[in-house]
Amino acid sequence: MKTFLFACSFALMLLGCSMQVAQPINEPLTASTGSTMVKWSQPLVGENRILYGGRDGNTLLVSYREFRSSQGGLLAAPAFTQELRYNLDNSNIITFRDIKLKIIAATNESISYEILNPPASMYSDS
Repeated sequence: MKTFLFACSFALMLLGCSMQVAQPINEPLTASTGSTMVKWSQPLVGENRILYGGRDGNTLLVSYREFRSSQGGLLAAPAFTQELRYNLDNSNIITFRDIKLKIIAATNESISYEILNPPASMYSDS
């Protein structure tokens, strides 16, 4: 299984900042409803996750969450939670920011997918 380490821009690298993604790229993965599809961490910020939420007809339900480090562990940051909906009639490729996923199969119980583009930029505004 490939593990990828993605560095911030050169200026941020001078501060010792890096981002890590531990999921394999271009390999079939599965996740159950409510579980993490993509997870990456940013040492100065915390952890980011894309979670599978099931289907509503041909609409894929996904959540993006940011977790902040605290003394007791990781806390979900309410202002940094986003519910996403993707119409699978349009395409089986979904994109969030710079992350691109290919959906192989999805039910209300689980999803099979591939990560085509992992998180590449920590501070993406798109």
